[in-house]
Amino acid sequence: MVIVVNGVDIFCKGANWIPMDAMPQRYSRARYAQLLGDARLANMNMIRIWGGGHYERDDFYEICDELGLMIWQDFMFACALYPSYEEFRQETIHEIEYQTKRLRNHPSIALWCGDNEVLGALGWYRDTRKERDRYVASFERLLAAKEEGVARGGDDRAFWPSSPCAGTNPFDSDGWNDDVHGDMHNWAVWHAGKNFEAYRDVTPRFCSEFGFQSFSSIETVKSFADPSQYNVTAPVMEHHQKNSAGNQKIVEMFTRYFRMPEGFANNLYLSQVQQAVAIKTAVEYWRCLAPVCMGTLIWQLNDNWPVASWSSLEYDGQWKQLHYHAKRFFNPVLGCAFNNKKGEVELWAVSELANKSEARMVAALYDFKGNKIKSYTFRGPVKARGTRRMASLKISEIAPDANGCFMQIRLTMKDGAKRYIHENTHFFDRYKSCELSASNVKRSIKKKGSVFQIHLQATKPAFFTTAEVSGVAGIFDDNSFTLMPGVGEKLTFYPRKAGVTLAKIKNGFRVKHLRETY
Repeated sequence: MVIVVNGVDIFCKGANWIPMDAMPQRYSRARYAQLLGDARLANMNMIRIWGGGHYERDDFYEICDELGLMIWQDFMFACALYPSYEEFRQETIHEIEYQTKRLRNHPSIALWCGDNEVLGALGWYRDTRKERDRYVASFERLLAAKEEGVARGGDDRAFWPSSPCAGTNPFDSDGWNDDVHGDMHNWAVWHAGKNFEAYRDVTPRFCSEFGFQSFSSIETVKSFADPSQYNVTAPVMEHHQKNSAGNQKIVEMFTRYFRMPEGFANNLYLSQVQQAVAIKTAVEYWRCLAPVCMGTLIWQLNDNWPVASWSSLEYDGQWKQLHYHAKRFFNPVLGCAFNNKKGEVELWAVSELANKSEARMVAALYDFKGNKIKSYTFRGPVKARGTRRMASLKISEIAPDANGCFMQIRLTMKDGAKRYIHENTHFFDRYKSCELSASNVKRSIKKKGSVFQIHLQATKPAFFTTAEVSGVAGIFDDNSFTLMPGVGEKLTFYPRKAGVTLAKIKNGFRVKHLRETY
């Protein structure tokens, strides 16, 4: 599946949208603008309106038009089997005709989609498995009604039967495990419990759903839980969990990749690190596969109440670590690395630039005290909107002590006068196997106009360094990054509201990194 805009094949980078709030009276144009604006700030270019929600208000579409966010519009049929008798067919035609006419003038609409996981649901139930042909025929009758509704609505944009769907032969695949055609929903990691590396076992043409949960931040937890409930398995915390097995899955995955965190706050923080690592693993690899893969839509962007979920934005709009990582792994220029099954580390450059560009990649190895071991420099052209494998290095040769070092990657590319830089960190082994050094992070904070500038310095490498300001809503220009000793990092904090004082920022400022969790 490829989305084409003005004759250009677009790699779709974005997330799934669920209803903004469990209480419709809390909807507002300002909240739409904040959430969608934050999606755009994270370099997203597409939002999928999930078919299990509702058709959004005009404000939503108007803001997407303004921001240049493409919309994958599901029609509101999801995760169930629907009748196809004539009266229901006519209601379906009228519904879709109405919505198509209402929305067709919005340039942000990129795709009409018949439903969410209705085609897949044909294999979920005893009756459908027993009489599959009968239910397939019913699905086809209702599908024809949806297509007729779009035609009556007078719009000629692409219509996609279902999500996931194998395209022209939709019944050949369940859409979850087949990556050969159409779009897929990949839940092998979250629901099936596979390791993060399983994302690299598939080559999706377009992955329109995949995700991993995290807990809300401590600031959000404070809004619904008394301190007596500050335990991830406490009744209130379990009530604020979107998936009945969610806590178990999060904690069990800790044991595979990380050393167990100590204390409630560290559990919350590490869950967000883990979520970011999971999705980063998928997106970086799939972007390297372009143009075979041309879309990755994270499940999900937003929450409709304060809860542990798959979202990258919390209910109150605070960015999870995942959203900061999305800003980097959805960057127009991406430098990344991954271990392949041959015992090599592959280094890749990915470009969305409109012109061919010369790439320069520096890959430097450090021990966990911050001492540089060696450095490699690779150069080569990357075609417009293309990818290039810059190098494949034998891990046993460059890093015989794989759990004793890590790699810092810096990619530089130019498009005319504009220079793009992307930095990344690669571990050769799982985090729990590495002896990370204790690191003291010092900070200085200054007020500049309505924003605040923070300078961080570390004594040793500090991974997933994450800043937060207790009691003040706002976002940083960067977060959850590797802080190297002797280099420092300058951050800017943007409060959501005016009138925030320097004293309030200093009193509420906190910074955490991975080694501090145990």
